Amino acid sequence: MGLKRKARRSPPVGRRHNLVGWVCLHHFADEDVLRDAATYDEKGELVTVKLQQLRIKDGAVPSIFPNCPRYLSKGVMHRTSPETTKKKQKENLQLSAVLNESLQTTVLFEQKHACKDWDELNSCIKNLKV
Repeated sequence: MGLKRKARRSPPVGRRHNLVGWVCLHHFADEDVLRDAATYDEKGELVTVKLQQLRIKDGAVPSIFPNCPRYLSKGVMHRTSPETTKKKQKENLQLSAVLNESLQTTVLFEQKHACKDWDELNSCIKNLKV
C-alpha cells in the first residue's frame, strides 16, 4: 500500500497510526467523529450499525486543545459554497412569492364569501349546492 494511500485512510480513535501518531477523540469536534455506519440493503432500506471502533471523518482537523491557550482551540470555519447560497436565496424568493399569492387568494376568498348580516348568510346557505 502506497504512502499517500495510507495517509488518506482515517485511523481508528486511540490506535497508533504510522503517519500521524496517536489520534485522540478529545481533540475533535463531535461532528467529526463517526459513531455509526449506514448503507442500503437489497430492498433499498437504510441499515445503520454502531461502530465498535470510532472513526474520524476524512478531512477532519483536530481543533480542541483543553490545556493550551484558547486561541488554539477555535473551531474551523466552514464556508458555504456560492452555489448553495444562491440556491437558498432562489428557494426563499420562490417561497415568499407563493406565500404572498396564497395570502392574496385567501383575502379574495374571504371577501367573496363574507356575509355582512343575517339575511345575507341565510341566502348564501340556501344557494349553497351540497
